[in-house]
Amino acid sequence: MAFFKQHIVRLRLAPSKAMAIFKRYIIRLALSKAMKRRAQEPVPRSGEEGKRVNSFSVALRHPEIDGFSVLIDALTPHGAQGLYLSGEKHEMPCCISNVHFSECKLFASRFYGRYTFEYHSAVALIVSESIRRPFFAVASDRLSQLSFNLRTPVRFERMQLLKSAVEHYLEIKTSSALIHKGDEATRSMTSSYFLMRIHGMQMYQHPQFKQHDDKMKLYLRSLVVSGDMFEDQQRQFRIKPQAIQTIAKFEQENRRHRTQVTQTWLLVIFTGLLAFFGAAPYWVKIKALVCCLAKLGHAYWLRALQYCC
Repeated sequence: MAFFKQHIVRLRLAPSKAMAIFKRYIIRLALSKAMKRRAQEPVPRSGEEGKRVNSFSVALRHPEIDGFSVLIDALTPHGAQGLYLSGEKHEMPCCISNVHFSECKLFASRFYGRYTFEYHSAVALIVSESIRRPFFAVASDRLSQLSFNLRTPVRFERMQLLKSAVEHYLEIKTSSALIHKGDEATRSMTSSYFLMRIHGMQMYQHPQFKQHDDKMKLYLRSLVVSGDMFEDQQRQFRIKPQAIQTIAKFEQENRRHRTQVTQTWLLVIFTGLLAFFGAAPYWVKIKALVCCLAKLGHAYWLRALQYCC
């Protein structure tokens, strides 16, 4: 009886052991791919060096132990070597055996040029690298950027900027993440931020970004002159309460203008209908006169042709 109980326990443990072995194999496979391009600290993220970056930064973390994080430096036959998180930095050298891989979760950052791809599992890293997701994602983004650079950015109006500033103020003011920073932090905006908000992040890589940024500053300073915004010493712009009144007045005048345009078009259409139906009784006489003139002209050209011959 004890023999059968022992084998039943082994059968129950077999699936969990197989899953642990499979998980260790997946994590080790992901680490082997990442360690071929291990990132050197610090990773350059700008300039020409940033464009040439093609590396990984991989860490193993325990999902149930807070603060347990090991930045992997090398893969060994029996496990992995790395730096354990001590305080806020990975400074303490340590090792993790293959047996403990199944208890950890892999987190990786893929630095591809100036782009960064985050992976929160070993499977995600393996699949992404197998299908070359970073390469195609960057190629697609560069094609999109090229298409954006060939287009002339749409011109914007002062009221559009003022409305965008008010929307930004309300969004940040209602955000629980920045409430503790006070009113001054929520109101500050730069000209580059306005360009990003209107045209998107691609505007930062536009070849004429400096010219558009200077033009944006002129628009914003015109709002400063009108009293709707304020520019501080850091060249950041903040809205004033008067901006709400300015927007309301503009919308009221805009509605009035649209109403006038609609009334003008209705008057033109009504006048045209009156003229059409008023001239209806004379259409027969007008048609006969046109036919007569056409016949006279035809006869004249025939006589002229005969004379020339």
